[in-house]
Amino acid sequence: MVVGNIELSTWDLVGIVLAALTSGFLAFAFVTRKGRYDAFSSDINDAQYSSLGKLEKKLELASFFRLLSPRQSIKLETLLDTRKEDLGLGPQVDEPVAFPTHGSLTPPAQVQPPMAYQTGVLDDKGYEWLKHDGADWHRPANSGGEWTRWQ
Repeated sequence: MVVGNIELSTWDLVGIVLAALTSGFLAFAFVTRKGRYDAFSSDINDAQYSSLGKLEKKLELASFFRLLSPRQSIKLETLLDTRKEDLGLGPQVDEPVAFPTHGSLTPPAQVQPPMAYQTGVLDDKGYEWLKHDGADWHRPANSGGEWTRWQ
């Protein structure tokens, strides 16, 4: 195709069409963000337990395609977490651990060793290993002796 003294190839035309489509999508996404945010807020406030998963996926997809701004996405995720707590689902992350201060150190709770008749997993170095009460224990393989806690 020749326009005046400028010749456009097929790839030039494809690039122009794709640029126009991309610009149109971005304009649509930016113009409609506020309405989309308001709709998500309303849906989250009205959501029941059974619809939370679907709503969470829709929110993630809208954020991925930039149909919501990053700030709006964060606010909606916070609202969604609050709604989960209101429905009794509790927080989705572990609570932070409070480290004891120097004066409040308490000795660790005594963990009882496993019984001698319990068996563990053999390793290639001649030891038997067992996980008991959240701790690792070892002894010489097939000895039937007392377990020693791994420190």
